[in-house]
Amino acid sequence: MDPYYKLTVKCPSCGQELGDESKLIDGVPAIKLITQIGDKNGTIWLSSYYGSYEYESTFKINEGEITTFKCPHCLKDLTSSENCNVCHAPLV
Repeated sequence: MDPYYKLTVKCPSCGQELGDESKLIDGVPAIKLITQIGDKNGTIWLSSYYGSYEYESTFKINEGEITTFKCPHCLKDLTSSENCNVCHAPLV
């Protein structure tokens, strides 16, 4: 049995699945999002395993940087109104 649970994630705005069959991370389709830090825009793929911190991005994201994430289908911002209780960054 795997130590992680595989997630299936959908955009809350358009309902499209965010899984990307063409990009594997941890051996399974990754979650694809549009990301922005300041004036840098790109794509990030997150592991779809809950508890895995593996990811790939089209540009380097430094530890501690706060980024925004958008749906790759409808481009709606996925930022939550909640903040992390550890680092206080906005949640997605």
